[in-house]
Amino acid sequence: MRFNSMNIRLQNLGTANKNRILIDTEFNWFKIYYSYETIVGIEYTYRPTRMAEGEYFKFISKNEWSKTTGKFLNELEPDKKKRLDYLDFQKESREMFRLIKKSLQFSF
Repeated sequence: MRFNSMNIRLQNLGTANKNRILIDTEFNWFKIYYSYETIVGIEYTYRPTRMAEGEYFKFISKNEWSKTTGKFLNELEPDKKKRLDYLDFQKESREMFRLIKKSLQFSF
């Protein structure tokens, strides 16, 4: 039995409110965008096994904060119609974190 590997990188994207966490697991990757201390966007691919075809997901929240955060959200998703209400965004975020946990489970 072995534990699947994971790499985590923290990146500043130019200003204090533009940041990203990159999480690479053995066969999935996750990007978590946050403004100041709030998660505002997520992107990830998910493959349940190494042999499965991956699916791409992207969820960006509607702006419920400041103009500065709004500018960052515009960079992440220019089409405001594609953005989610914050409560729906939080649901999608929880699903992504569930998948991160699942992709790190022990394998045989």
